[in-house]
Amino acid sequence: MYINTKTLDWPVSEGDIRAAHPNVSFPTPFVPPEEYAYVFPAPVAFEPGKQVAVEARPELTEKGHWEQRWSVRDLTEEEATQLAAIATQQQNAATLAKIKALEAQQTERLVREAVLGGEYALEKLAQIEAEIQALGVRSE
Repeated sequence: MYINTKTLDWPVSEGDIRAAHPNVSFPTPFVPPEEYAYVFPAPVAFEPGKQVAVEARPELTEKGHWEQRWSVRDLTEEEATQLAAIATQQQNAATLAKIKALEAQQTERLVREAVLGGEYALEKLAQIEAEIQALGVRSE
């Protein structure tokens, strides 16, 4: 990302610069016009789940280049609750996906055994189907 050093417009992408200067042929690799400066990324330290980092306006450093800046604040109780709920939903979805994959593998193995005449496999498949129906889940 870039910053317009005259107007302090930020963030400005390469595409934005090209669109603002339609009659300019830029070199490869891209070099912006003089009024734009590259904004160097900077790391941010915060406690996920307790704090949030928000990108702030870049600063011109003593070194003479622009650096990204961050504003860190504590999450509100409501934000923390929402974030925890989202994390729980994502974890539940991941767990469900793993269970479905394992069930699919086991079912595939049992079907192969059943085709070969395995009585245990037929019983186990019937048990799995009964459990799925009891949970109200449609098997596909």
